[in-house]
Amino acid sequence: MTISEIFLEKGLLAVILSVFTFVLARVLERYKRDQAVFTELAKLRSKSLVEAFNLLSEYESKVHGTLVHVVKKETELAKEMNGVAQELHAQLIHMVDANRFLLGEELYKLCIEFSNLQTSKLKAVDISNLDKLKSIDLEISRIRVQVQRYLPGFKVPE
Repeated sequence: MTISEIFLEKGLLAVILSVFTFVLARVLERYKRDQAVFTELAKLRSKSLVEAFNLLSEYESKVHGTLVHVVKKETELAKEMNGVAQELHAQLIHMVDANRFLLGEELYKLCIEFSNLQTSKLKAVDISNLDKLKSIDLEISRIRVQVQRYLPGFKVPE
């Protein structure tokens, strides 16, 4: 082998290696860019999940407060709490609708079902239907556990 053949062979090898390195660098850049987008989406989704769960909890609390006042026959306070609960229900539905993409279809449906059950709970108390109230409470507990599974860092109890 002559020196020119060796240089040609080494030069060709260097060009091939350079092209391979360039292509690999481009693939890695694209992968990192895609991962950054997915990371940002995950952050937005986590924020939406926490916001939805906080509103669900707050709405549940107001419904419970209304029920306490109804049971104690404190009608004025019950009406006031019911008004606050209905405002929260409207906020909750608006937030869940606005973040439907980030929440995902299953969680969206669970949130809507949860809020509708809470509203049904208020109506069941108005007509003094305690059996329906108990079944609604069981359904709410089931949905709460399903919603909590979506929260970041939530561990399923064993």
